[in-house]
Amino acid sequence: MTDFLRDRTESPPVDAAYAAAETAARTAGIDIRCLDSVGELEAVRRLYEQIWRTGENSPVVTADLLRALAKAGSYVSGAFVGDELVGSCFGFFSPPARAALHSHIAGVLPHVRRRNVGFALKLHQRAWTLARGVGEICWTYDPLVRRNAYFNIAKLAAEPAEYLPDFYGPIDDGINGSDDSDRILVRWHLTSPDSESVCAGRPRPADAQAARSRGAAVALAASATGAPSTVRTGGNARTLLVAVPEDIEALRESDPVPTPRSIPRWRSSAPRSEPGGGPGRPPGLVAATAGCAFADLPVAVTALTDVPLAIAVVGVANMWAQSGMRSVHTAWFAGMLCCYDLVATGLTSVMDRFAAQVVGLPFAPLPAVTQDGPPVALGLGDLLLLVLFPLVVLKAFGRAAALLAAGVGLVVSASVSLLFGLGVLTGAFPPLTALGPLIVLQHVLRSRSGSASGPPSRSPGTAAPHTAPDGPAGSRGPAARRSIVHGARRHRADPPTAPAGTRSSGVAGGVA
Repeated sequence: MTDFLRDRTESPPVDAAYAAAETAARTAGIDIRCLDSVGELEAVRRLYEQIWRTGENSPVVTADLLRALAKAGSYVSGAFVGDELVGSCFGFFSPPARAALHSHIAGVLPHVRRRNVGFALKLHQRAWTLARGVGEICWTYDPLVRRNAYFNIAKLAAEPAEYLPDFYGPIDDGINGSDDSDRILVRWHLTSPDSESVCAGRPRPADAQAARSRGAAVALAASATGAPSTVRTGGNARTLLVAVPEDIEALRESDPVPTPRSIPRWRSSAPRSEPGGGPGRPPGLVAATAGCAFADLPVAVTALTDVPLAIAVVGVANMWAQSGMRSVHTAWFAGMLCCYDLVATGLTSVMDRFAAQVVGLPFAPLPAVTQDGPPVALGLGDLLLLVLFPLVVLKAFGRAAALLAAGVGLVVSASVSLLFGLGVLTGAFPPLTALGPLIVLQHVLRSRSGSASGPPSRSPGTAAPHTAPDGPAGSRGPAARRSIVHGARRHRADPPTAPAGTRSSGVAGGVA
C-alpha cells in the first residue's frame, strides 16, 4: 500500500494515478511512503551504500541533504517489506518555467529486483508529482545497462531526450568502476496516452524489427564476437537503433583492461547528439570538417562549415565594394534577391526542402545557427547583403549611414531569431523580405537627398578645385560651389581606386 490516503483530491487524473500506484505497490507486496525523519533518511543513506557498494567514506547521498530536500518540498520516498527498507527514490524540482521534477536516484536491493519494486516506486513518484500540478519527471540512466533502458523506455514509456557524455565525471563506486559516466536524459510525460497505458500494466512494445520496418536505421550493432560494430546509416533516418552489451556490469568485472569488447569501445562507438570523442583533427578546415563528418559529430561539422563560408562571404562582399559596386547596384541586388526569396520560401517549399537536405552536411551552402527541427539558418544571400550593404553605404554616404545600415541588418536578423525562439516562426523565413525593401528605401532616400555625391576622389597629380571662401568664414560662394559640383561630375565616372593613403569617398585606404 501507499501513503496517498492523506493526499486525496477531486482531480480524476490524479486519483487515477493514486489508484495505479497503490495497485503496483500491492502487486509488489510492499508499502511505499514519503520519508522525512532523520532516522528514515539515515536508513536511505545506508541502503544506497549497499546498492552501489560505496562504503561509509564515499556515500551516494547524505542524510542531512535528504533532510533539506524533504523540508524544501522535494520528493523522498521509501519502499518497505514489513520494517525492512528495500528501495528508495528521491528527486527535486526543476526551475519553475520547466514545471518538471528531476528524479536523481532510484534504487532497490538485488533480492527484490524481480518483484517490480522499482516500477511501484516510479508510479508512486508519478502520482505525488501530478498531485502538485507538475506533469513531467526527468532523470538519467546509463545507456549501456540494457535492463535500465528497457525499464525506462518500454516499461515506463519515458522519451530519450539527450545524450550526456561523462555527465557526472568519475564515480567511485562498485557498479560504475573506472568507466565514464555517460548518461541518457529521459523525460516522462506523466499524462500522455503511453504513460497511462504503461501505468495500467501494458508496457510499450520494444521491437527493433518493427522499428526498422517504420524507417529506423541500425547505427551500432553487435558482431559475432560481441564487439561493437558501427553501421553507416546515411544520415536520413529519424530513429537510430543502438545495440548494447547483454550484461555491462559483468563485462566491467571481467574486462578491466581495454580490449575489442571493452566498455570504452562501446561508448565511443555509440552515436551522440553532442560533440565528443572522435579522431584527432587533421590540419586545415576542410580536412577537419571531413573528419568530423566521418566521426558523426554534427555540431562540429556545422561550426567548421560555417567558418569558411563566413570568411568567403566577407571577402566577396569587400571585393565587390572595393571594385566599384555602388549603392544603386546593391539596391537592385537586394530587390532581386527579395523577389527570389518570396517565391522560393513564401510561395513554394523549395527552401524548406533544400534546408532539410543540406543543413548539417559538410560544406553546405547554408550557414546554420541551430540544428533543431526545423533548423534556423541564414542563406548566403542574407549573409552577403548583411555584410555588403554597410560596406557600400560607407563608401557612398559616409560612416553615419553605414552604422545605420549595419544596425538595420542586425535588428532584422535579431527579430527573426527572436520570433523563432518564441515559436512564432516554425518554418523557413527569408530575412531579405524585410531587409531588401529597407535597403532599397534607404538608397532612394539618400539619393534624393543629394548626399550620394560625397567628397570627390582625386587621381594623383590632379589639382584640387578652387574653394576660396566667399562671404563669411567657412562658407562657399556660388562659383566655388559650381567648381565643386563640376569636379564631382567629372570624376564620378572614374572608379574609386585611389592609392593607399589617399581619401576615396571619405574612407582612408579604401574599405578594410
